[in-house]
Amino acid sequence: MTDNTGYDDTSVTDVTDPDRNSGLYIPSELVLDGYNGYTDSFEDGGTKAMQAVDKIEDWSIYGKSQYDPAHHFDDPDEAVKAGTIIKGDCGQLVRYAFRNTSGESLGAMGYYAMQLAQDTDNLKIIGRSPFAYRLIKAGDLVFLNLNGSPNSYVCLATNMGCIGFNAEGIEPFSLRGLDWDDKITQVSRLIE
Repeated sequence: MTDNTGYDDTSVTDVTDPDRNSGLYIPSELVLDGYNGYTDSFEDGGTKAMQAVDKIEDWSIYGKSQYDPAHHFDDPDEAVKAGTIIKGDCGQLVRYAFRNTSGESLGAMGYYAMQLAQDTDNLKIIGRSPFAYRLIKAGDLVFLNLNGSPNSYVCLATNMGCIGFNAEGIEPFSLRGLDWDDKITQVSRLIE
């Protein structure tokens, strides 16, 4: 059956997660045993966006990170060079990933997620609302409502999900695996 956005759900399979005791409808190709039962699948975005994805994945592999909003102006590369812990928040992480790879300066008004969402000089809004999930490409900025406020959190889409700062540090995660695909408030793409 095709919905009003043109999405064909004939490949959708009913997958039940016994850990959650709830049925979820997800495309069968998105099921992955190794990550919470689910993964996302996004095609590559633009060259500069993919460089930013690689940078955040490198910071994640570095392994020393701590969510600390008091450090939202700190450059993660400086922490890596010094061998110290990367400290910061979601907006700072995304902003520095683009700045340190392609020289793109996102969020001219600041480093916070809500300020990045308002950047129309460097970013194009691809969609608003959970329906934007279907339009995501790796390298897109995915804004979420995680605390009752639209665009309160930002992460970067990868080929298999998203990556961003959370309480555990810089971590990859699946939007669908966490049931966060319905928390999407905006998806923005770098204008290349």
